[in-house]
Amino acid sequence: MNLPCWLALLVAQQPAQQPILSQPIARVDVKPAAYALKVGDTLRLAATAYDSAGKPVDGVVFAWFTSGGRFEGTVDSTGLVSAGATGTLNVAAVGRIPGRQIRPTIGMARVTVLPLPAAKVVVAPRPRRMLAGTSLVLDADLYAANALWRLPELQTVVLRICYTLGPSGHGTLAGYLRARFVPMVMGFDPLFHFMHEDDAADAIVKALSARARGVFNVAGPQPLPLSVIAHEAGRRVLPLPETVLARLVGRAGLPRLSHGALAHIKYPIVVDASLFRRETGFAHRFDELTTARTFADAFPPGGRTNPVPAPG
Repeated sequence: MNLPCWLALLVAQQPAQQPILSQPIARVDVKPAAYALKVGDTLRLAATAYDSAGKPVDGVVFAWFTSGGRFEGTVDSTGLVSAGATGTLNVAAVGRIPGRQIRPTIGMARVTVLPLPAAKVVVAPRPRRMLAGTSLVLDADLYAANALWRLPELQTVVLRICYTLGPSGHGTLAGYLRARFVPMVMGFDPLFHFMHEDDAADAIVKALSARARGVFNVAGPQPLPLSVIAHEAGRRVLPLPETVLARLVGRAGLPRLSHGALAHIKYPIVVDASLFRRETGFAHRFDELTTARTFADAFPPGGRTNPVPAPG
């Protein structure tokens, strides 16, 4: 029954000729007073009545009611709350003493109903490669970071891994270095943070083993200028004016770039990954030169490629 309607009915039924005696119940406490449940879970609430001196009152019976939305859940006559839909459920325990004419005393509890954690993660579409300037990874990052505060009981970790490079040839940087020439915006030779793909896999395992929670930057060795990365990978750089390069990307042996990628080539991001190392004990195994050379060995310039096959 709805709580306001029940109280109105109770007052209307009070016999006018019977005076209300002294109030033995000063307050009603409901435990727990605040709790969070997932959809479909249950919780047993307990109510206790106290007098003005703070002592429990004997002989009190409680009626349980909910107020607020009707879909968030229900409470039965014993105080058992069943979570329905996501939202907030206010539960009231109304205390009375059978045979005595007293004012009803109410105790409240607030139950928050949380959504169930995802049973699986589906990424759509499933591109075979990601190019600079795309937003798919950022969207996934935002959704995962959102779970950090919406579902505090869910162990959520967001790893912002820098570029990876290695013999599999997968990844944005690998795709950029696969072309015959590595284009650069004339006058710009920025630092790029990258790590060996095996180190990236180790970082994920470390985060899971350490039960890390939060958002972390993940990087390996020190960053290198783009021209040095290209040289160590056995490639030739091709500095061009930005306006010319914008017209030639995807042509004349240059890699295909997405919208906004030229700005990223000029101003890439170098990250501080010290927090992740402290929290998990992660340490990279491959230095920057070895990482670039393992890629070059698998994808020699102008030669036959020997990529590491994908598992499965």
